[in-house]
Amino acid sequence: MIVLILQSRTSASWTLLKIVIFAGTLILSSYASLLRPKWFRVTPYTIFLPALPKTFDGYRIAHLSDLHMGNFVNTRQLSRWMESVNALSPDLIVVTGDLLNSGSHAIPAICEGLA
Repeated sequence: MIVLILQSRTSASWTLLKIVIFAGTLILSSYASLLRPKWFRVTPYTIFLPALPKTFDGYRIAHLSDLHMGNFVNTRQLSRWMESVNALSPDLIVVTGDLLNSGSHAIPAICEGLA
């Protein structure tokens, strides 16, 4: 009899745990795919390099990373980001890491947006 009660409680505990894990996964996935890509942050840094040639004094570099273009970030969002970057009047724009989310279908739009 005790074994049956423990199995019942254990089964209920496992069910609750599965629900919590599912809900947590759903919330984190929604945050990562729907909300987070909309946030774009510009963080200015001034770097002093004593041996930098005078021709590069005041040189402005914009560094873009983790754009994850594709399923959740569209070309309209990319256009807004590029307007923000261009408003900074950088001398050089560097794009590194995780440009595409998945597949290659977004490559033409990315090239157009970055041009």
